[in-house]
Amino acid sequence: MQALGRRVGEMHAILAEPSWNPDFAPEIVDEAGVDAAWADARRSPESGIEISPSHGRQDRRRLVAQLAAGHDEILKRMAGYLARGLGSLRTRIHGDLHLRHVLVAGGDVAIINFEGDSTKPLEARRAKRSPMRDVASVVDSFDAVADVIEREPNAGRRRAWSGQGVRTPQ
Repeated sequence: MQALGRRVGEMHAILAEPSWNPDFAPEIVDEAGVDAAWADARRSPESGIEISPSHGRQDRRRLVAQLAAGHDEILKRMAGYLARGLGSLRTRIHGDLHLRHVLVAGGDVAIINFEGDSTKPLEARRAKRSPMRDVASVVDSFDAVADVIEREPNAGRRRAWSGQGVRTPQ
């Protein structure tokens, strides 16, 4: 975990360095950037909260009801978090940073597959974003691994940590 955190931090420090190439030069988030992030967050299916199929039918109904009841509060908090990004750096990011894109060897890690989410157009994969997107993806990946282990205790750690079976069915 420490090695992964260190490498993710080093990767983002390098991506935040000044560059003569505008495709890699970091940018300061202005009001237009906050507005664009808000529009992106509201229309992105990834901004929804995923309810695991491992939850029982009654649990899912309860979770959906809680989300629906808190819809306005969720939007209000999201707008507040995005507004706090004003003046921060927006850089290129990995864009698809999950445990299946991390190689572990000798107490260290290497991050691979920098092409981003292949289901998105190239322009979207090259867009500058908050480095916290990559951090959130890694945290989500650990959550997915825990879900696999919980659902399939006999699957073994090797299968779960290799990324096989980590994605939950849609």
